[in-house]
Amino acid sequence: MKASRLITALLFGFILMPGCSTPSSDSGERIGDDFVASLTSCSRPKAETDGAKAGEPAPARTSDAEATARDEAEMAANTHLKFKGVPLDGPLDLFVSRMKRKGGFKDAKGRGVISRLLEGDSQQGTAALRGDFAGFKDCTLYVSTLSGKDLVARITVAFPVHDQWSALHGDYANLKSMLTEKYGKPASVTERFQKDWPGGLDDQMRMIYVGQDACKYSSRFDAPEGSITLRIERGNYSGGFVTLTYVDRENGTAVRQHAIDDL
Repeated sequence: MKASRLITALLFGFILMPGCSTPSSDSGERIGDDFVASLTSCSRPKAETDGAKAGEPAPARTSDAEATARDEAEMAANTHLKFKGVPLDGPLDLFVSRMKRKGGFKDAKGRGVISRLLEGDSQQGTAALRGDFAGFKDCTLYVSTLSGKDLVARITVAFPVHDQWSALHGDYANLKSMLTEKYGKPASVTERFQKDWPGGLDDQMRMIYVGQDACKYSSRFDAPEGSITLRIERGNYSGGFVTLTYVDRENGTAVRQHAIDDL
């Protein structure tokens, strides 16, 4: 009988938790009754009961899905120029996080980055991202803001590099056609080489001139929210690539005014 009580007491000692009532002094005679009573008298954790005691509901917790839905609604209502549905507006970190979530872009990590597209004496922050865009694989997106003005107003997307004129000009012509379909005829067009060659230019000479920055191919498209400019650019070491530069009208004006104020 004593052994039975001892085993019961040991079990009771392991089970009893902080916040439970202490057994009565004569628990040796009524261990079964006190064991049941201790289980029914255990208090809830303090954090769970404070709100109930005050008669107040627990604070609502916003889920990631709710936060994303709210941000999507804010972007849809935004009137600034958009790139892949993301407005050219707000601070750099916000724009980058939206491009990663909504646009599917990732950090470029220096691979193939054209540094001159991020150069500028007055820049505060820059970012280079990589992803797919407009049916093209492995494009690089360049984003920068002005010193003292953490505001995204201009971005440039660079398409893959080519060392053949037919492929390079093909990208330019394809994008120009799609932009014309969406925005109408370009507001301005320049398509020429700054140098001539006896007997005309073949594709090899055209690529040489691209590398010498003597290829001036650009088309600008205007929209109520801003402008998009299509260009052929020289590569870092060889070849060339096409770029699209988006400039938001409202924030572009703010950035220009900020620059004027520095004069």
